[in-house]
Order: sequence, then C-alpha cells, then structure tokens
Amino acid sequence: MESGIRPGASKLLGFFSWQGNNWSFEQSSWLSYLIIAIAFFIIFLMMIYKVRIYQYINFQSNNSKILKIFPSKDSLFQFIGYFGMFFFLLRIILLAVSGYPNQWELLPLHFCRLFLFLIFLAFIFKKHEFIKYFAFLSIGGAIIGLFISDLSNSPFWGQANELFPEQFGRGGFDIGLDSYIFWDYFLAHSIALIIPVFVLTILKVKITKRDSQISIIISFIFTIFIFFLNWLLFEYASREWKSNYFYIGRLVQITIFGKLSEWPLSLLTYIVLGIIIYYLIFWIWIFQDKFSFEVSKKYLIKKISLNKSQNWIFYNSKYFVDLTKFRNK
Repeated sequence: MESGIRPGASKLLGFFSWQGNNWSFEQSSWLSYLIIAIAFFIIFLMMIYKVRIYQYINFQSNNSKILKIFPSKDSLFQFIGYFGMFFFLLRIILLAVSGYPNQWELLPLHFCRLFLFLIFLAFIFKKHEFIKYFAFLSIGGAIIGLFISDLSNSPFWGQANELFPEQFGRGGFDIGLDSYIFWDYFLAHSIALIIPVFVLTILKVKITKRDSQISIIISFIFTIFIFFLNWLLFEYASREWKSNYFYIGRLVQITIFGKLSEWPLSLLTYIVLGIIIYYLIFWIWIFQDKFSFEVSKKYLIKKISLNKSQNWIFYNSKYFVDLTKFRNK
C-alpha cells in the first residue's frame, strides 16, 4: 500500500506553500471525490427537507437551539458572511506573502471566486435575495470547477512553467490534501454550489423573467469588462499580473473547445456557454420543484408527490402567493 508521500518532495514545503507539500493531487483525489459527494448529499437533503428547514428557520426560530445564538436569521447569515470574508482576506494574505507567481489571483475576479465574494457580501448587507441574479451561474460554474479540477503539474501549467521557471523548477505545482490550496479550492467551490441552492430552495427566493433578463445582461456586460481587463493587463502589466479572469485571458488557455477556446474567440465561446449553463441549471431548478416530500416526525420519507412547479408558476406570473411554505408536514 502506498504511503501517500510524494518521492523527492522538498522538506521545506509546508501546508501554507503554494507549490504544494508532500501529497500529490492524484494521491489526494479520493478526498476531492468525498468532498464533492458530501456537497451533493447536502443538496439532496435540502431538496427532501426543504419545507421542514424553511419552517425551522422562519416559524420556529424561538425554539431553535441554533438561532438562539443570534438575534435573528439575518444575524446568522451576517455571521456567515463575515466568516467567509475573513477566509477571503486570509487567502489573499497567504498568496501575497508566499510569493505566489499569479498575483492577479489576489483579486476576487475569477469566475467562482467572484460569485463567492458576492454571496458573502449579500449576507453581510442582509440582501440575500440579490443572490438570485447570479445563482444559476454560480451553481453551474461550481459544478464544472469541482468535476474538472486538476491541481497537478499538468499541461495546463505549461505556460506558467515557462514564465516562472525559478518557482516551478523547484518542485513544480502539484497540490494535495496537505496543502491549504487544496482545501481552499474544493471548499470554496462547494460553498459556491451549496449556498445558491440554499437561497433558492430553502429561503424560497423566487425568480421572474425580468430577473433572468437582468442576470444575463449584467453577466454579459461584466464578461466584456473582464475580457478587456485581461487584455490590458496582458499588454501592460508585469508578468505576475497578466490575468486570466473568467478563463478568457491571452496568457493561459483552456483548449477543451479547440479553436473556439483560443483568444479572442474564447469570449464568444464562453458567453454562449454561460447562457447554456444558466438555462440548464434553471430547468433543473424548475424540475426539482415539481417534487414534494412528506416526511414523518422521524424524518423518514412517507410520500413523494408530483405537483406543478411553484417556481415555474411564479416565473410566468406577476402575482403569486406561495402556499406551499405554510404546509406543516
């Protein structure tokens, strides 16, 4: 049985090194699968017990052992927001002081990082309903990030190896479970997946056609802004600040779509991909809402019902009262 220790690893590389420590990504893949499985299991539980959880948060707060710690549910969400921002700041400090080559990653403008930052910001300012404007893209981006993750010294890092030979030449870039970057990556993407689902499913934040239009327009404008920001930084910034936000920069390419992944066609490709992801997650959200679960006092499923989607009815109606939230199951 393998010990899990990567041969030849420098003893100077510790948990807070951006280059990784002793465990490789391949040897740590089992843990990444476990984290992904737990994230989706949490979502599965939210789908089944959404009515119970909603009642617990909104109607039974006086008897809630968790919510007794906080004056209100908004205070709970504020705590989550500040807690998340603390780790955002901690990550920035670690990357800055460790000499991480890609200094542009200090700014939370990468796809899922941006959504995660906005989620925590919305909680801090008690505006969790604004999460609906980027919820579907956050969910889709997080799923993609979790399932195509590769923190090893793969061909993706080829250009980085050329730009920063002195850093990558001393051990490469292979991140395993004994590096904070591993935990940061998978936990951040899991949170970017779970919280939007929680907001839409448990807090019952509804989405209208107008909301969808606003979401797509804002996302389109911001993507154009990011495209030109990447371009400007590539032309005029130092090598540490040649960014690849939203994966539409000129420096490092994801070639999964062949020629369509190349700059500047990548802009159009990922705009189209973003729209597809938005509506794919949208229809999954509509479909899951058709199912309601009646559970016993012991939290066992007693009955599964197939109903009209309340989300779909609201999406197509200006006037809507969600009666399902008042059911006592």
